[in-house]
Amino acid sequence: MDDGRTWRFDGGLVGWNYQPMARSEGRLVPRDLANPETRRIWLCELIGRLPALLCDFATLTEARAYARGDDGGACVIDWRTQDGPSTLLTFLQRGTCTGVEAKLELTCLDKDLEPLEITNGASFKINIRLTDSGTLDPMTDAPVYLRLLLNADIYAPWSLGEIQNNTLLAALNGPRLAGCLERIERDLPAKLLEIDQDHHPRGSVGPRGFIAPAGVLKEA
Repeated sequence: MDDGRTWRFDGGLVGWNYQPMARSEGRLVPRDLANPETRRIWLCELIGRLPALLCDFATLTEARAYARGDDGGACVIDWRTQDGPSTLLTFLQRGTCTGVEAKLELTCLDKDLEPLEITNGASFKINIRLTDSGTLDPMTDAPVYLRLLLNADIYAPWSLGEIQNNTLLAALNGPRLAGCLERIERDLPAKLLEIDQDHHPRGSVGPRGFIAPAGVLKEA
C-alpha cells in the first residue's frame, strides 16, 4: 500500500490551541500561572502526564525545552531513553523554562489493520510568553498556551493526498485523534482557543478532529 497517495505528510497541517484551566466550584476558570513556582509545578506535572494524555494516539520521541535567552533549546532529550524523561524534568525544576516542544510518532493502523507508525507526524507544544523582566506577558489573553500540531492528515476522510478520499484510514484512526483531543480538554483541563487549518477547508475540522463531508462515509 502506498499510504502517501491517500493522506498527506507536511508541516503544520492542522493545529489546536488551548488555554490551561482549573476547576473551581464545579466550573472551569483560567489557571493562574503568574507565580513562577506555581508555573514550575504545573509544567512538571503536565510533562509527566503527557504519555497518558497521548495514550494510543502517539508516542513521545524527542523533547526540546527552552530557557530565557537560549533560542537553540537549552535541554534536548530522547524520551525513549532510560534517563530522557528525568533529565527533562530536572531541567524544568529550575523554573527558567519558556516552552517545551515534543515530537510525536503517530501510532496508527493501515488498511489491513497492521500497525503503522508515522515519525514526526505531530508535535505537542507548551508556550510561555514572558516579558523582558521574566513575568507573564500581560499584553496577551493566554500568555501560557498549549498546541497540538498535526503534520499528517491520515485522520481526514477527505485529505490533501494525491487521492483525496481517505475514508477508510480516517475511520480506523480518527477515534485515536478524537480521544487525545478530548483528554486534553477534560483531563488537564484546558479550553480550546482556536483551530489553525490554513490547508484544510473551513468546516472540515472541529474540536474532536476532522469532520467528514456529507456522503463521504457512505462511500467507504
